[in-house]
Amino acid sequence: MKKLRAAYSICTLLAVLAFYPKELFAETVHAYDDAWWEAQYERIYDTPKCREIISNTEKIKEADRKVGLLIAPQVWAIGMYFAKGECGDPAPDEALEILTDLAERGQGIAAVFLAQLYHINHGANAPLTQSWVERAKHAMPLIITKDWRKDFYQPLADGFQKAGTSLSPQLERIFSWGEETLGGEAEPLYQIGIRLIEQGANPGDKVLGCRWLYAAEKKGHHQARFRIAQLHIRGEGIIQAPGTASPWLYMSVNNDNSVKALLFLSQLLERGAVFKKDLPESYAALLKAEHLGANVKSELMRLNPKLSHKQLKSARWRLTLPNYKLSFQVHDPDKYQERSLIISHICRFVP
Repeated sequence: MKKLRAAYSICTLLAVLAFYPKELFAETVHAYDDAWWEAQYERIYDTPKCREIISNTEKIKEADRKVGLLIAPQVWAIGMYFAKGECGDPAPDEALEILTDLAERGQGIAAVFLAQLYHINHGANAPLTQSWVERAKHAMPLIITKDWRKDFYQPLADGFQKAGTSLSPQLERIFSWGEETLGGEAEPLYQIGIRLIEQGANPGDKVLGCRWLYAAEKKGHHQARFRIAQLHIRGEGIIQAPGTASPWLYMSVNNDNSVKALLFLSQLLERGAVFKKDLPESYAALLKAEHLGANVKSELMRLNPKLSHKQLKSARWRLTLPNYKLSFQVHDPDKYQERSLIISHICRFVP
């Protein structure tokens, strides 16, 4: 996490350079693969000082690979936007294109920069400014961390101040709102997340909605816990990560006694696509849901002929044990490559 915070600091400190505001409406999707980076590096002037930019970028890229983010393209874009021409030609249009692409994926810091840059370019009331201000608001769970004022806000504010401008008053209000809201009760966080997931019109809204649910879940919100598990199991607008989802689903069915979670787990165990097929455990999940008041007669009748008398008897008996917990395993863990990261795929946008 220290490397990640350092990447954020590099990103924000680049704002001390003079800027060249221009309007851009970008729909380009970038790969950010080796070929893309080689083309970017060719634009850097061949001097010892300037070549250091490449080695520093490679360090950020290495951190990206470990934590599953795209901080390096964001840092690169901001450098392009604010460039003075000392190590490369200014390219504000391309920079905005990259920032827009990242924000469309659910990268929250890119949305904050776009809100600020369009405020400078077009003023506070321009539709484009208002649109990005709202999207920056949705990104607050990615911004408001334990030391966010020291690691993010102050470098950002100082950078724009040195460049001759101040942060947008609208962004200032959003930061205050985000700090207050995320420090409050879990239910409002859950409702914001659900609205973004179910009604959001922008490509990255499910990623951002997931982050609001995650914030609510950390405060003990049971519905958020199940819904965030469901998102990761289905890969609903985010990277599919059933291994990451498993602890949340386990708590939902065994601790929270969520009927929705039990029915969902039963379906997964019957199908055997995401989790290993386990018809007796699927049946047990239905029995537990029935005990909690769910009408699952048709589901039980469908599974009944697929199980032996011994399996049916065992499923009923296991549920009478006071410490019995339903269990499940990911069907093909290597398929999801979750272990390749230092931290898990929590609410990760699709690359």
